[in-house]
Amino acid sequence: MGEVKCCGGCPTNTLPTIDRLTITEIRCHKPASGMDSSAMAAFAAFGGAVATVAQVAVATAGTVASGGVAAPVTFAMIATAAGTGGAVGSAALKALNVINDKFSGADDLIVMVGGRKVVSTNPAAKFQSLDADQSIYNLAPISFVGRTRLNLLEYDHPSDDDDMGFLDIVGGQNKAVMQQIIMGPESEGNIYFISYTVEKGAGSVQTIGPKWVNCGTNACLPCTSLNCATDDIT
Repeated sequence: MGEVKCCGGCPTNTLPTIDRLTITEIRCHKPASGMDSSAMAAFAAFGGAVATVAQVAVATAGTVASGGVAAPVTFAMIATAAGTGGAVGSAALKALNVINDKFSGADDLIVMVGGRKVVSTNPAAKFQSLDADQSIYNLAPISFVGRTRLNLLEYDHPSDDDDMGFLDIVGGQNKAVMQQIIMGPESEGNIYFISYTVEKGAGSVQTIGPKWVNCGTNACLPCTSLNCATDDIT
């Protein structure tokens, strides 16, 4: 059974706003692909650096990003940390080396936000092909309340689509995030940069996503019932 989440209208102590999320860029730095031992080591070092920078961000801010969501780590944060020296700087420098590498290949990319598939060109397409160092821009705005989740998946037929990582986005305030890092599991080895804006109160009831979603190992899918009570979530 997956994890049931409220992602659009969760009860709060204050009247929530309907916010607008605009994904301004999804950039594929390293597509999902098989890796040899040296590539696995570099990918693990990259992941360790991202985690270390996230811990520093939390310690500096004194709290995790609102809503219990982990502090976002961006390319700019990695670049800044690489110049600080010490253990954090050393880890960030290794990550920066991976960012500066050139990769090849392509992903059959599926982007899910709040349980809905979103693409930049053809909504009927099962996936969008995206090469290394290629971007898609300005996906249609999405309305949400409180928080929502963005999942990246690699289309895989006839088996289940492959998990390529996710990020949780918290509303309630205006913000612009540039090049937040998403990594997939080691079995995929992908690295993406996601840029987006959140505009407080600028969303629309007409474009709001599902209130309840069931989050499994790979993605969040919409439920039709309160708390997914009568949906099949096995």
